[in-house]
Amino acid sequence: MIGFTQAVRLAFQQYAKFSGRATRAEFWWFVLFNALASSAIGIIDGALSNIFGWPIWGFGERSFGGTLTILYRLAVVIPFTALYWRRLHDINKTGWWTLLWLIGILLIPLILLLVWLCRKGDTGPNKYGHSLVSSQNSGGKFCVQCGSNLVANSTFCSSCGQRIDSQ
Repeated sequence: MIGFTQAVRLAFQQYAKFSGRATRAEFWWFVLFNALASSAIGIIDGALSNIFGWPIWGFGERSFGGTLTILYRLAVVIPFTALYWRRLHDINKTGWWTLLWLIGILLIPLILLLVWLCRKGDTGPNKYGHSLVSSQNSGGKFCVQCGSNLVANSTFCSSCGQRIDSQ
């Protein structure tokens, strides 16, 4: 199974990759990272606002956060959306379902998305690529591009030609 640091690294390495699949663990580890980083940055922003008078942006009572919070959110919006998209691919759903959060005022679409995100991914290949879970559970390394098992000490994936850095 993919770990916390590997999941965060993969999310940023595949910054704007909307094709392929992402495992449940990869998605939820990145959600945890995002929650922790957002909280820490929010605390820092609040302290900077109180100490130096940095602005907190928003309209009326609705705050979007301080400058650092907004910059962080802008930095992770693309990798998070891409990861979300690939996570839906893992359960054989189109990434366009990601747009359901836009109508988030309705509870049913949010519940549906949450159920899908918690669902176990397809075990075999689907129309979006190979299963990453079966590759990870094989005990060996897997290619982050195509999900194929890697030959020990190889520098390139034999299936897709992706250069293998120390994954």
